[in-house]
Formats: sequence, C-alpha cells, structure tokens
Amino acid sequence: MSPSEIFVNYRTTDEASSAVLIEDKLSQRFGSDSVFRDHKSIKAGEKYPEKLLSGVRRCSVLIAVIGPEWTSARNERGQRSLDNVDDWTRREIVEALHCGVHVIPVLVTPRTAPLTEAELPAALADLAHRQYRQFNARTFNTDITQLGDDIAELVPRLGRLDRDFATRAPQHPSGSVRNSVADVHGSVTQTGDYTNQQTGGIGSLTGDVGTFLDRPQGPVNTGSGPQYYGSVHQTGDGANQVSGSNDGGIRQEFGKSQARRDKNAREGGGE
Repeated sequence: MSPSEIFVNYRTTDEASSAVLIEDKLSQRFGSDSVFRDHKSIKAGEKYPEKLLSGVRRCSVLIAVIGPEWTSARNERGQRSLDNVDDWTRREIVEALHCGVHVIPVLVTPRTAPLTEAELPAALADLAHRQYRQFNARTFNTDITQLGDDIAELVPRLGRLDRDFATRAPQHPSGSVRNSVADVHGSVTQTGDYTNQQTGGIGSLTGDVGTFLDRPQGPVNTGSGPQYYGSVHQTGDGANQVSGSNDGGIRQEFGKSQARRDKNAREGGGE
C-alpha cells in the first residue's frame, strides 16, 4: 500500500469530531488510503508510536486541527500539554516540520484568531507564520472545498485522484464548442467538446459526422454535380453569351429551333 499523502493531526480533548469530519470528507475526495488518521489507519494490536511517526514522515501534507482548547489543554499532572515533549500532538507536528512536510493549521470555530509565537513553545513557533485555513460549521461546504483545493494543488498525485474535479463543470477555452441536447424528436448528431483549429477549407469531424466548411475562399463543391460560381450557364440550341460591348453585331430570333445548314450551302456553294 502506498503511503498516505495527508496526515490529520488533532488533540483528542479538542475538536476530535471536527478532525473525523475533515478526514472523512477528504477521504471521499481523494480516496481513503490517501488520508491518515490514527484510529482509522492504525490496526488493532499495531504499535502506534511507530505507525504515527512513519505516517508523518511519509506524508506530503499535515493538517493541524486547532480548536479553542488546543493551546491551553493540560495533562493529568496539570501541565500544559504543548509544553510536554512527549505530547503526541506536539511530537507529530515537530516531526513534520523537521522532515519538511507542508503543515496547514486549520482553525476550528470558535477559534478564529491566528496562532502567535507567544502562545506556542519554541519547537512549534513556526506554526505562527504559516497561512491557516478556517473550519466553521456554518460554512462547512465552502471551507472543506477550499482545503481540498489547496491540497490538490500542493500534491500533484492527489490532484489526479481528485474526485470532485470530475463533477465540476469543465472550463472551456475561448473558441471551443459545447454541445447540449435536450428533447429531440428524430435524429441528432452531437460532436461533444470540439476545438476547431482549422483555418479555411474543408475538414471532417471524428466519426461519421460528415463535412464542415470553415471560411472558404472561392468556389467549393462538397457533393456531386456541377458547381457554378459567379458565372452564366446556358443550355439549348443556338444559345449565345455576350460579355462587354457589342453594337449591332448579333441577330437572334426566339421560337422553334431550326436545323443548321452548312455555311457553303447558305452561300450557294456545294456540289
């Protein structure tokens, strides 16, 4: 199994439910194997210290879920948890920073103020300078979509696995063709999304769609039979066409056609 690209870091006593929801939505978008969360990803009986640290080292993005009690939570001895080097929430983030993992602080409402160095131990001071995202129940869909978009952009492999991308309306460049077919009675041909790169002349579309003309210059014949363009076409016996000036040089009668005689016969010649 390939390593999970996303690691969800959270404190059990602070917004654990939000961490589960974030993990679930990102798993739906990128696949369950792409997202690591301790209770989901570590099997019963496995040694969790090794799995946690291995998961952090092999991920590309660590999401630090930070709620209102995240910085003030205390252990059973009354000590602030973040100040304890053995605190797992702290250890995971420190390990991620040490390994160059991209860490994204996610502030869960009612926590809205960004982290400051003054409220963090020195080992975590770097978090105060990282751009954060917010997670609010009222704007849940927008917030989780934004977070997923950030991750898809940061990690190309996840961008290729992005299931949300396939459901969104594709962006079509200028000059492309979009086809939409509703209620149709009879035959219809739909060519799908097609960008025409041809300039002039005759071309053909994929399949049996047929022939199209794109800004032709001059006469074009796409089928059988004669093609007449800017000209005069005449048929019949004794038809004449005159172009330009002609002063009295032609005599023509209309009526029943007459058989032609040889020139010599008209002039009295012959045998």
